Amino acid sequence: MLVWRVAEFEARHAKASTIEPPHLLLGLCKVVDLDLPEFISKDAPDRNEILEELLREVRKLKNVFRAAGLEAKIFRRKLRRTLPEPRFSLEDSKRLRRSSAAKQIFADAEQYAQLGNGVVFPAHLLYAALLAQDEHRDATLAELNIVKKRLLVASKREILGKQIESTSPSSKARTWWN
Repeated sequence: MLVWRVAEFEARHAKASTIEPPHLLLGLCKVVDLDLPEFISKDAPDRNEILEELLREVRKLKNVFRAAGLEAKIFRRKLRRTLPEPRFSLEDSKRLRRSSAAKQIFADAEQYAQLGNGVVFPAHLLYAALLAQDEHRDATLAELNIVKKRLLVASKREILGKQIESTSPSSKARTWWN
C-alpha cells in the first residue's frame, strides 16, 4: 500500500488525472529513500512487525537496484522529466484512481506472487512494471546506461528467491534427512 500511496503522490505532483505505470515505478524508486519509521504510527499495536516487513521489502528493492547499477534518485529525477505534459489534476481531497495500464501491472504482479505465497510484494510490482511497455522508462534507462535485462533478472531473482525460501526445507529438516 505504501508504494501505491507514493505513486499517487507522484501522479499528483505530475498533475495527472490517474496513476499511470511510470508513477508506480517512481513510487518504487522513492520508497527506498524514505524514512519508513515515520510512516507507521507509534501507537499501532503491531508496529514492529509492520516496520520489519517494510524494511525487509525495501531492502530487497535496494538490492535489485544495486545489482543492476541503478541509482534510484537519479533515475527518478530523469524519468519525471520525460513524462508527458500534465493533463489536469483533481482536488487534493479526492483519491486518484489507477489507469487500466496500472491495474494490469498489479494483476500481473498478483500472478507472479502466486509462484510463492500469493502476497504481492514490491519486487513483484517492480518486475511487472519492468515487463510492461514504457518508452519513457526504457529511454531513461538507456540514457543512464542501465541494462534493462539486468534489472529484470535481479527483480526476478528476488521473486524466485522468495519462492525458494518458502519451499525449501528448514536446516533442521535437512539435518534429519542427511
